[in-house]
Amino acid sequence: MCSSSIVASHKNFVADIAYIPPTINVDKRNPSGGKYTHFISISEDGIVNIWDTRMVEKEALKVTPEYIWKPYLKMDLFKQDGSGELGLSRILMQKD
Repeated sequence: MCSSSIVASHKNFVADIAYIPPTINVDKRNPSGGKYTHFISISEDGIVNIWDTRMVEKEALKVTPEYIWKPYLKMDLFKQDGSGELGLSRILMQKD
């Protein structure tokens, strides 16, 4: 069984998602091999998440049968003056 962690996810609705082009190497330890393996999600809550869509190894599922899907990378955006979150509503990823 696989579920996503609400603690690691967005706290507001997801405004946009986009696949990251395979020419961008997100995971240097485990390259994508020229395939679309990651996508990015943004929200008005100031959170930018990068998700890895590759299959989970069976050995990892044996250790943690209740696997929780969480972002590969998470970034919190705040206004420069520290007065609050910097929300996003649209993301554009340009191919080569």
